[in-house]
Amino acid sequence: MKVVKLIALTAICMTSSYTFAQDLIVKKDGSVIQAKVTKVGTSNVEYKKWSNQDGPQYSIEITDILAINYKNGDKETFDNVSTSRNNQAAKTQTEGQQNVIQIQTEDLSHEVKVANDEMIAKLNEPVELLINEKDKKDIGKKEVKSAIACFGASPKSVLCDGNIAIMVETGELYKETSKRPAEWIHEGLNSRNKDWGTQTKYIINPAIRFHIYNNSNQTLYIDLANTFYVNMGKSQTYYIPSSTTTSKTSSGGAGVNLGAVTGALGIGGAAGTLANGINVGGGSSSTTTNTIYSQRIIALAPKSITTLAPKYFFGETTSWQPPTDGIRYDLWHNYTYLRYVTINCSSKSEKGAMMLGDHYTYNEDKSPIKFSFYLSYSKEETGANIITLPSTFYLKDLIGRNGAYDKLTNNTSLCFGFSVTNNNCTSFPRF
Repeated sequence: MKVVKLIALTAICMTSSYTFAQDLIVKKDGSVIQAKVTKVGTSNVEYKKWSNQDGPQYSIEITDILAINYKNGDKETFDNVSTSRNNQAAKTQTEGQQNVIQIQTEDLSHEVKVANDEMIAKLNEPVELLINEKDKKDIGKKEVKSAIACFGASPKSVLCDGNIAIMVETGELYKETSKRPAEWIHEGLNSRNKDWGTQTKYIINPAIRFHIYNNSNQTLYIDLANTFYVNMGKSQTYYIPSSTTTSKTSSGGAGVNLGAVTGALGIGGAAGTLANGINVGGGSSSTTTNTIYSQRIIALAPKSITTLAPKYFFGETTSWQPPTDGIRYDLWHNYTYLRYVTINCSSKSEKGAMMLGDHYTYNEDKSPIKFSFYLSYSKEETGANIITLPSTFYLKDLIGRNGAYDKLTNNTSLCFGFSVTNNNCTSFPRF
């Protein structure tokens, strides 16, 4: 069975441009005023309530304001404001300071919100298992050894803001050996054309990745340092500061101090550190040093897409902690780098063992497995004025199946295959 689903819903957002429904005055206490700003003075901002633009004029001191997000996409910040001797506020800017505004669904224009809601609804469509005709006699009678888990999106998620559309894909990070890097598999285990026996019932090292589409007509800048995948309360950033340095040296003739050379050339970072104070004797010397740094900002061209590095769904396999009772990460035989998810449905629990066709549904509040994704980007090459799109996902369906070839009624769900045991230890929550 093909258990991996790619949610390609960018077309819904194609016709929208990034905009708020109104001007947003963001106060330093975290509250937001939906307004129509009429005047920005030296000490205060005058505005009318967006819901009553024919009503009275209001005023708020600049010292209470963090930023104003205008409905045309422009932004004005007041993040560091001092008061002058005549008690008038003066705007100041701290060099290199970064502002981060997290977008909520209520901040979206009506058109964009409709598109965002449609993307969420597509992910949350009801699913049912299509069981082979010959196996229907076993529905509700045969204990299963496998289940399919489907995940939905919270209605508060922002998957589309007019500039950006986020697509989600489930799969696995597969390793041939412990020393080889993990390989993203997106067609399920059967695509390997290997005889793995019953392993084809499960997903080994379940993983997830996100595709980011730039729907705007300008270059956008993805900030990996402020982009996170969060599961079981553990946050993983997509930016890991690192560098790789290689050097090739030949010498002969007079000696030279490489630290002095790099200092004169203004070379810093790893190259400057490695070369600092190193004397090469024996005469003349020629050294080539190449340093490659990990990339924090990704420039995303208009109408283009980028795919972020996949993450293990439950985190690194060597440090995995169960999010709830009745679930564990099992080793595949003796391969410490191959693991699969096992849930236990105790035969002595209230619902008993999991049977073929059993279908348990969860809402966002009671779901035992949740994860979140925070995508941060800027319209500026410097990475200033970060816009963050938050999204939350949760286990919404758990269905007992006969084998890996049972299919679902739609292709829009984010799914994983789980192993099932039916012993008498603690049972996985089922509703």
